[in-house]
Amino acid sequence: MAILSLFLNTGRLASPIGADKFNTLVALKNTIGQLEAGGMDTMTLRTDVTPVAASGTLTVDGANGTVGGVINGVTITVSAGSDDDVVVAANIAAAINASVDALVSGVVTATSAAGATTTGVVTVSAVVKGKAGNAITLAASGTGITAGGARLTSGSNGTSTTFTY
Repeated sequence: MAILSLFLNTGRLASPIGADKFNTLVALKNTIGQLEAGGMDTMTLRTDVTPVAASGTLTVDGANGTVGGVINGVTITVSAGSDDDVVVAANIAAAINASVDALVSGVVTATSAAGATTTGVVTVSAVVKGKAGNAITLAASGTGITAGGARLTSGSNGTSTTFTY
């Protein structure tokens, strides 16, 4: 699915056009009217195509006790008894996906898989694609679990094409 983001630069104030379709159309119509009337010199439209979601990992290796992750300051944990690390990772991913906290639900999703040897890996991904996901914090909680970084990474707005009128 391609996403079209419009960014207007009137020479005075640069502002993105939001998701509200009616107000977006009104803003675009007014801007084009100003351009035609000579009220501004140029109009620039930028399209962003194929954005990428930011992601990060929690690696479970020798988990013991209460373990999990801290996402956007929200701690989500599971109990790691005698379960193997792949099962613990699956449980953590399920707990993240089941969270009803507004800082997690609708913000990230999680999947799990077997990592190298017998470790379990939880991949946490931003729901909204783009650079904004790089601001989501991630930390490990408990013994035998590590976070791949302090924040999700690699979120990208995709390729941009700019048209100037």
